[in-house]
Amino acid sequence: MISIEMTVAEILDLYRNCDVNYKLKERLVAALEKAVAIKDMGNNYMFTFYSLRNPENFINCIKIIRLHTKMHLRDAKEFMDVVRGTLSYDNFYRGGTSKSLTGYSEDICSKIVSDLRDIGEWDINYTPSA
Repeated sequence: MISIEMTVAEILDLYRNCDVNYKLKERLVAALEKAVAIKDMGNNYMFTFYSLRNPENFINCIKIIRLHTKMHLRDAKEFMDVVRGTLSYDNFYRGGTSKSLTGYSEDICSKIVSDLRDIGEWDINYTPSA
């Protein structure tokens, strides 16, 4: 992977004027959003998903997390895989552990928690990060 430092203006110029494919444009926007969120002092909350109560909610949880955090599908799935654990020989999920996301605003964290609770997931919380 190559790391390139660019100003916000340069990223916007590249996005508007270059003939790049959709995935690259998506990555440019995600990088810009991440850079802006890191510099925004209001985004200092940590969202923690402790355990998945209902494995049938797995896909809906991914959708909710992606909706509010703008994560890529693969990243959201990997996040939920850690929370869910692995399927054992007796068809029960084992080994799930809590997983946290940091750098989001209180508003985003409260929306994630609210939406997840609406589908029956209760073992979640958000707190100011240190």
